[in-house]
Amino acid sequence: RQLLKKAKNPSNLTDDERTALALLRLAATDDAYFVNPDYELRKRELENVANALTDDVLAYWSQNPDLRVHIDVTQVTEAAPPGGQQSVVEHLKVRMYDDRHRLSLPFQSRSTGFQWFFSFLAAFSEFEREDKRMVILLDEPAHGLHARAQADFLRFIEERLAPRHQVIYTTHSPFMVQPGQLHRVRVVE
Repeated sequence: RQLLKKAKNPSNLTDDERTALALLRLAATDDAYFVNPDYELRKRELENVANALTDDVLAYWSQNPDLRVHIDVTQVTEAAPPGGQQSVVEHLKVRMYDDRHRLSLPFQSRSTGFQWFFSFLAAFSEFEREDKRMVILLDEPAHGLHARAQADFLRFIEERLAPRHQVIYTTHSPFMVQPGQLHRVRVVE
């Protein structure tokens, strides 16, 4: 609820809040469902969001096709200052369920490379909806990703960002240099 209120003035959002909001927009969700008091309605929408995110992530994360995104909203009662009223605060929880290993982990317990990749997909998919063309500058964007994940990342850029925007990135990784696209490479010393 607080995130949705803050989203009306995006300059007040932290980077984490922007990413969370982008995550919800990526799934094309209706904000009203997240604060709906009807548990079944709220849960159904959260599952729809999770399914959409799972499909989107797995389209570009080939390392483990057995992952599923789980999203929930928990409510925490916060103590009130003396003389004040207690308040109930909702927290968006993202977990990754691994069918292969039959366990789930909180998003923040996944590898830093996966966290970065997932967050990048959420945040940068926002650019797909931008009418105005732009230049996207990335400094060492695949740092922390192994070679296969870097190939997935490049595929995301090619398929989702490059058709509408110019993407320029720096890298020290040989896996980020596409052999079939050497005419795009510039060496900087």
